[in-house]
Amino acid sequence: PEPGSTPMPLASLLGCDGQQWVRDFCRAKVLPKQDAEGAKKAAGFRRPYSDPTLRCAPIYGRLVRRMLDAGVVDVTVSDREALQEVGVFAVRKKSGSQRLVVDARGSNYWFREPGHVRLPTGSSLSLIEIPDDALDHSGMERVALDIQDNAFTQRVVVVSAGTEITWTNQGRNEHNVRPAVEGAFEPISTLDLAEKGDSASLVFETPGDFPYFCSLHGTATNGQTGRVIVVP
Repeated sequence: PEPGSTPMPLASLLGCDGQQWVRDFCRAKVLPKQDAEGAKKAAGFRRPYSDPTLRCAPIYGRLVRRMLDAGVVDVTVSDREALQEVGVFAVRKKSGSQRLVVDARGSNYWFREPGHVRLPTGSSLSLIEIPDDALDHSGMERVALDIQDNAFTQRVVVVSAGTEITWTNQGRNEHNVRPAVEGAFEPISTLDLAEKGDSASLVFETPGDFPYFCSLHGTATNGQTGRVIVVP
């Protein structure tokens, strides 16, 4: 980045509850120091790689100053122990400019194993056909959909992976949202959409095709049906 650039705080990218989300993630996923050091030792990791040129104090100082000016790094005065060292080096791009690379492999050992995620294959994604009447909401973090009596408005929507979709009952009847393919996503019960104004949300993390229906006014293929197409 150019000097004077301002970094975007991670928490602010995650919405109004971003700061709490980051805290919860750290509590749930970051390992105690003893476990992290044990993981590094078991993997044979010793130290990150840094460009030997940076052993020269003046050169290293100029790099740090440039990174500070660009908002890439910050400096904190603390009596707490530094937990992990990272390395820095550069690679030359085709344009002749240089790309800064941070070797943060050591940091990976501080995290617990991620949960299992079912991902579609490239061939399965290529088979998804987007209808002409689909409404494109890709790139949006949150999408609001209304439910009228016996019908989902915006019946087919396209969203990006990670989008939160909220269904709101705007009719007189109670409704639910069930996946046409059992287990494709967590169903929304009738209790959540029993009255006008009730709403419930789901986050679609994985790309794919997710048809759904209201079991009170339709089946998986007929009646009150809808479809969420999630793109990468």
